[in-house]
Amino acid sequence: MTNFDTAVNVFMSQSISPFMVKVADFISLVGDTKVMLALGLIIGFYFLLVRKWQKSVIIIFSVCSTTVAVTVLKELFTHPRPENALQVLSGWSFPSGHAFMAAAFFTAFIYVCYPYFSSKITRGFFIAFCIASVFLIGLSRLILNVHWASDIIAGWALGVSMAVLSIFFVRYLTIAYPSISKPVSKPRDTVDR
Repeated sequence: MTNFDTAVNVFMSQSISPFMVKVADFISLVGDTKVMLALGLIIGFYFLLVRKWQKSVIIIFSVCSTTVAVTVLKELFTHPRPENALQVLSGWSFPSGHAFMAAAFFTAFIYVCYPYFSSKITRGFFIAFCIASVFLIGLSRLILNVHWASDIIAGWALGVSMAVLSIFFVRYLTIAYPSISKPVSKPRDTVDR
């Protein structure tokens, strides 16, 4: 814990209103790690169904590896949560699972979905929405005082890194094994006509 963590924690405690707490509680619920994991798996399996295996692996690997990494890192660092938390939570504080998962999911989501937006304006709105979502999910955890600021910042950095690693992993597979990147052809109809 640093002086910066303490300063942010005190600022949040003194500045937040009951309305802000309710909004933060809602954002935190929507941005829960289980929700992000489920969304990632649904999107990943969709891409698998439409034979876009690279996109599928990027999304699924990003969210699944993040789930494992968060669990391991929390047990490794064992940082306690702030004592003035507005929610009673079990588990350790560092890194923030919400921030980690949000950054990993939305970074991978931007990468796989960016090409589907034809205009610069829609691409800009899409990227802005994703970045804002990551920021607000992290901020909600600070407003609720369930994390230190360093937990959130580390979660964001680790989440982006995990998604980037997933992207490079798939690109490596595509280059090293070009045959697996070819689209699967549909079987020919063998029925005599």
